Amino acid sequence: MFDTRKSTKPPESEHTSSSEREEHTKGEEIKTLLQEMRSSLSNIDLKIDSQTQRMNDMKEFLDKQHTRFSTTEQRTSDMEDTLVQQAKVVKEMQCFHLKTKDLEARSEISNVRITGVPESITMGHTRDYIEKLLLTVFEAESFSKTFVIVWAHHSLAPRPQPGTPPRPIIAKYLNYSNTD
Repeated sequence: MFDTRKSTKPPESEHTSSSEREEHTKGEEIKTLLQEMRSSLSNIDLKIDSQTQRMNDMKEFLDKQHTRFSTTEQRTSDMEDTLVQQAKVVKEMQCFHLKTKDLEARSEISNVRITGVPESITMGHTRDYIEKLLLTVFEAESFSKTFVIVWAHHSLAPRPQPGTPPRPIIAKYLNYSNTD
């Protein structure tokens, strides 16, 4: 029983086997290209991961630098505020210094410096002695009735040796108009 029908399959020949070989070779080339592409993609993924890590490191570094910069700006601002306050304090101190000098000058207006009075005469009663001395030397009528010496004392220099000039006496009037 022979089958008389023709087979749909073409007969195998040399031409067909070479085309199959070419297809097989092309398939192998495609597989090789796919493997190379996968390898290249894998390398690209590694490089992208590496670059991503570097970018994250740089972001972290920039964040730290930003924090340091912000801290430095804050410290600079604080220092500037402190300098402004110090400038105000210095200005106030200069004003107080001028006022102090003025008060010292005004207080010295009512001071009288008397020289040549021996220290042995005034022992312990300098104010009373100077008041009597001035009233005697200058006529009592030339002074007003408000003539009052608040205090009198020898200058703050060390006590002189015998035979040397005595220390001056400083006396303070209650009213500086009495010194005229």
